[in-house]
Amino acid sequence: MPPLQACHICDVCKISRWSLTAVLLLLIGVLAGCTGYSAQQQAAKALTLLSQIRTAHYTIFTTIHNARQRMMLGQVLEADYARFKRLVPHAAPTLPLHGYVFTNRTQWALYTRQAHPALAPIYLRIIAGGYTRKRVFALYRLDRWEMFSVAAHEAWHQFSYASLQDHLPAWLDEGLASQNETIAWHHGQPVFEPWLNYPRWHALQQAAAVHKLWPLKKIITTQAGYVVTRGPQRIATYYGQIWSLSLFLEHSRYRPRLMRLLEAARRGLLTPLLLHAGLTPQDIAAGTVRWNRRAGPIFMRAYLSKQISTLDKAYRAFVRRLVSTWPPPQTRRRYPIHWWKGAGPQDLTTQLHQQTRLNMLTGGQVAGSG
Repeated sequence: MPPLQACHICDVCKISRWSLTAVLLLLIGVLAGCTGYSAQQQAAKALTLLSQIRTAHYTIFTTIHNARQRMMLGQVLEADYARFKRLVPHAAPTLPLHGYVFTNRTQWALYTRQAHPALAPIYLRIIAGGYTRKRVFALYRLDRWEMFSVAAHEAWHQFSYASLQDHLPAWLDEGLASQNETIAWHHGQPVFEPWLNYPRWHALQQAAAVHKLWPLKKIITTQAGYVVTRGPQRIATYYGQIWSLSLFLEHSRYRPRLMRLLEAARRGLLTPLLLHAGLTPQDIAAGTVRWNRRAGPIFMRAYLSKQISTLDKAYRAFVRRLVSTWPPPQTRRRYPIHWWKGAGPQDLTTQLHQQTRLNMLTGGQVAGSG
């Protein structure tokens, strides 16, 4: 899961597939005079041979040629889209939605430098995963499971940008994206398991154990772009908390209020709430750090709770229950009991991957009710 998400923060024009191809062909010509056949040359050649994965709602340009992985990626994105529509039923983004999925980091970095030269220094700080720029995401494969998780995460940012008239504050946009990172496969179909996100749960549990949880007032005023300049532990804690905050809002009495907030964003009803917040039109249009600091609390008070301290108290009680045991009780009924007996904390993730691999290789069914 990517520790840095750079999601439609500022304006850079999008480069088309064909103009990118022309640039890369020129690059290959320049590099051809060099001795040997470098990784850069191989990446440039691969990017001139992009193929397409087409689904009902997506067109993905990719250098991945494995037919099974391409099929599974398409399935994940379509399942993602169905989940998004349940959150924002009246959303109607212009289709198809586009993405780039590369076989390795070298290809992804070359694309990023050519497509987003102004933002490339920021994007190339991403350790693993990808980013979303307006209506287009770009990511690379570490392994197939990581690829599916990153694609599902980034697809929410893309959907949010394409479907909602108003920006969502980082605590909500990143929190909802994190709900798509853990995927199980039942009867050959992807199923999202947001409760089983062990990396997020572990970071949350570690922070709670040493009393390092952020107050809710701080979470809702902080932008992800600011967090990634901090240390790894603070990054992990931030993402663990916005993951758990989104879980809390989706699975509590606050869910109807959350749905109203998302519908208001779709209709463009959030921005008028910022009329007296001291923001410039540029702040609002770009979703700056300053905008996020003001908008986060205003939107929460308007739609979720007028008293943020009351919401914080309920959220912290939820966190205490959530980190008290792994895996969370909400998931145990879905999987065979022998998975839990004597299992280490990460064994479930390993089991999900092993069962998925077995299912895809044999055509069998993943154990569990689905």
